[in-house]
Amino acid sequence: MACARRVGLTAEDAGDDARLAEAVYRLLEGQRGRRMLSTKVRRLQSALRKLVDDRAWKAYLRVEEAVNDRADRELLLVARWALREGARTSAGRADRPHGEALRASRTRPPKS
Repeated sequence: MACARRVGLTAEDAGDDARLAEAVYRLLEGQRGRRMLSTKVRRLQSALRKLVDDRAWKAYLRVEEAVNDRADRELLLVARWALREGARTSAGRADRPHGEALRASRTRPPKS
């Protein structure tokens, strides 16, 4: 739960999509490599744009929007599960490395 504490989340925030999304994006902003990956995406999109006509580009943007919407929903689902799971665990678990805490967990995220 160290990550949740870093962005100021509590288990009560799990029910508020707007607060949860804001916190997740604050957390992601600080991740190394994110800027490089974003630059790569923009470069590839720019190259694709030069290869396709307006109709194909608009179709691509609709697909991209749907993919992003799906990823946002899935990310919120996982974040909500992690907050609730963390709220049920002992305080000592927060001291374990992330991988060890995950392996120690007996529950699985809900299927969508």
